[in-house]
Amino acid sequence: MGFAETLDEFRYAICAVIVLFLMSVPAHADDLEQLIASSCLDCHDTNTETRLDFTKLERDFEDAAAFRVWVQIVDRVSSGEMPPQSEPRPDSKTQDAAMELLATQLVEANLRKQRHVGRVPSRRLSRLEYEHT
Repeated sequence: MGFAETLDEFRYAICAVIVLFLMSVPAHADDLEQLIASSCLDCHDTNTETRLDFTKLERDFEDAAAFRVWVQIVDRVSSGEMPPQSEPRPDSKTQDAAMELLATQLVEANLRKQRHVGRVPSRRLSRLEYEHT
């Protein structure tokens, strides 16, 4: 067996690992979309009176307002508050995978922001604030 054959086998193995990895990633995204479609959109779309509208909610975790909304969604679904007990419950495997994906993405976005801005952005106190400290 020559060097070229060994190199070809190595490339094949690397490609197989990459394909397997890429095949596993969309499954979680599909789980999230499936969870939203099956358990959330009936009450949280443009035709309902709730404050949360999944049809308008962006998955832009760099936006502070959207980030806070997604954190609340993860908290409420993880605690069992949503979907309500009167509604059909989603498959636990799908729900767990979707919440794991969201939690991971939220943590990564938060860490990116901390690396860029720092944990707490520094600012100067106004004269009034300085007098009351």
